[in-house]
Formats: sequence, structure tokens, C-alpha cells
Amino acid sequence: MTDYAFDPGVRSELLESRDPAELAASARDMADFISGHAAAIREYERRIEELEGELEKSRTTAAETKSQLAAVLQLVDVLKPSAP
Repeated sequence: MTDYAFDPGVRSELLESRDPAELAASARDMADFISGHAAAIREYERRIEELEGELEKSRTTAAETKSQLAAVLQLVDVLKPSAP
């Protein structure tokens, strides 16, 4: 793939030195490149959403476990034999 300069003079020089078929091929290459990156970004975003969902489930499970553990500890305190 071609590395494009940002200097307008260099860019116009590149455009003048190429035929339309080469420019069209370069445009297609650039479009394919952008499309590939867009697909990768969508996949990363999907994976991030998936991981955020898993994290939320884990946090919910941890909170429920903590609550259950607190209840068990209270029960142990109630059932603990008193010291003579």
C-alpha cells in the first residue's frame, strides 16, 4: 500500500504522475485497508461488550456470595456454643 504525504504539493505531484487506473487501484486498496480496520474495530467493540457483560455477572455473583457468607457467619455466631 502507498504511504501518502500530507503536503498538498507532494500529493498533487503524485496525482499528476499516475494514470486513472493506478489511482483507482490505490483508492480501492485504501478502501480495503479502511474496511479491514473498521471490521477489526467492530470485533474489538463486540469483545469489549462481551467482557463487560462477564464482568458485571462476576460482580453480581461476588455480591451474592458476600451476602450469603455474611448470613452464614451470623448463623455460626448464633449456633456457637457459649463459653463455660
